[in-house]
Amino acid sequence: MQRICYISRNYRGLTSSGNKAKTDYEDTLTEMGAVNLALRRTTYRNKVVTFVLNLMGIVKYAFCVRKGDVVVLQYPLKKYFTLVCRVAHWRRARVVALIHDLGSMRRRKLTVGQEIGRLSNADYVIASNEVMKQWLEQKGLTIPMGALGLHDYRSNIFRGCEVRGTRYEKNLPIIVYAGALAMRKNAFMLQMGDIYWAKERFAKARTCYNSAIGILGKEHERYQSITDRSKVLDKLAEPSEAIFVQDSMRALAAMPESERLAI
Repeated sequence: MQRICYISRNYRGLTSSGNKAKTDYEDTLTEMGAVNLALRRTTYRNKVVTFVLNLMGIVKYAFCVRKGDVVVLQYPLKKYFTLVCRVAHWRRARVVALIHDLGSMRRRKLTVGQEIGRLSNADYVIASNEVMKQWLEQKGLTIPMGALGLHDYRSNIFRGCEVRGTRYEKNLPIIVYAGALAMRKNAFMLQMGDIYWAKERFAKARTCYNSAIGILGKEHERYQSITDRSKVLDKLAEPSEAIFVQDSMRALAAMPESERLAI
């Protein structure tokens, strides 16, 4: 019986878009019945622990992979990619490389030739999109390839649910932001909270502040004040939103019919 397999590892945190994407694919593969051939997923931040756990995972994989397996590797796998491919072929298994980033384009630690040579160890490559697929073909990658087309993140937020005290209404659109969670990139969360606070839209302010607290860090000058404000908003958010809705309904009712129909 053919198995779909993957290799999990230690992720030093799950707040970055890269680690979020990789763990999402692991979860999806698991739901498809795939088997993790390495150690279970962990999230230790220590570099030494990360190195040891990931190495042990590769050693376990070498003993667990077997003939007929299809091993899905999330690329880049750094120093182990070529080794994992060679072990798979030695065991008469096949390798599918799912590309997240190209080192020759992002960090430029590899030359284009080195990257193409490394990817050539796989049996099939899934590029992030058609543009990447065409680029790889132009640079000389000759193995079979496909393109993902559209990447999406898994989310436990859906219309009509409640997450961390925030209710997501069924009739309202949901915007999900995906990106590296750090103040240098996400300061807008704090700024949006300040705007909603000033406008007395306390439910929306709470959502923004709760998101910002997770990335501020305790050393940030506003960490304590935002934490205290968030606790106050936990009490104010729901009644204030009810008042806002009632006021809006009264305003609509007071409008001339022509204006009300134009909204």
